[in-house]
Amino acid sequence: MKDVTTLFGSALDRSSSYLYTSVKSALEADNDIWCLADSDTNEKWAYIGKTDGESLTEYYGILCEAYPVAFLYDTCPDKIKAVLDKCGVEYTAFDEELSCDEAILHHYITDTLIIDDRFLEDDSLPFDQEAFDMIVDGRRYLTPYKFAFDDLIYSCPHYTVSELAGMDITEKDNVIFRKATPGEYVLLEDFLYEAIFIPEGAVSPPREIIKRPELQVYIENFGSRRSDICMFAEKDGKVIGAAWVRIMNDYGSISPHIPSLAISLYPEYRGHGTGTALMRVLLNEVRRNGYGFVSLSVQKANYAYTMYRKLGFETVRETADEYIMKKYLF
Repeated sequence: MKDVTTLFGSALDRSSSYLYTSVKSALEADNDIWCLADSDTNEKWAYIGKTDGESLTEYYGILCEAYPVAFLYDTCPDKIKAVLDKCGVEYTAFDEELSCDEAILHHYITDTLIIDDRFLEDDSLPFDQEAFDMIVDGRRYLTPYKFAFDDLIYSCPHYTVSELAGMDITEKDNVIFRKATPGEYVLLEDFLYEAIFIPEGAVSPPREIIKRPELQVYIENFGSRRSDICMFAEKDGKVIGAAWVRIMNDYGSISPHIPSLAISLYPEYRGHGTGTALMRVLLNEVRRNGYGFVSLSVQKANYAYTMYRKLGFETVRETADEYIMKKYLF
């Protein structure tokens, strides 16, 4: 775990002379480098990476837009560090887990509660009734003494239980979200295939792969079990994505009483927030059906891991290649 209190505090002190656009221009003077803001972040961070002229093909780090500080990956070349040094930007190596003084951390967080919840386990600390009430109410929050890097850079909506109960997203950017009908369950064959993670540069497997028993458990006789719940994303009359759950013995199973989740979109519709909205709709429907948890598995190299973290999924165990995650729905 990395304590970033000193780093963040120093950046705060020098923020009056910091101009993100100047640093961005200096980095992008190299035609192979882009500094690109992510629409899913909390509007304070931008990715630094190698570009092919259309998108980032390799990530080198993350630069704060509000304060002169950056986190760099092991792959970051020295030329990036040289530009940051020249521009007066402090940087540190990327770390999955961080800690920070709460007063300083508030400057770097948007739309996320910060609650020090150590009083729940340490009887020597005074009981915080206000914090306890917010935790019991189901609010999403970040703990300053131990938080994930993704929680720092991504907004973490803190919906209450009552707000979630009334949340029913049905349309976003001309995409309609609705329940799948029994006659449409056959479409899950397509989306099961699309859900297979294919690393960059790897050859796509033959479509017949979905006939394997370990994959058929996701869709075989779908609709025959109480736990079978499926939501579709539809645009211009075409189903473009599916998210579904069922209780099954799959890669992401953690209990015979907890549904496992799968989701996929056709490639041309990815990267626009549709998957996140579809997940929210499905999770709300699963909760309405009385389930308190869902679980899933995700390849460590799969960018969808970030989406799951943003939606409140937590890792319960991992293998060499996968994270097995769960989310509490109430």
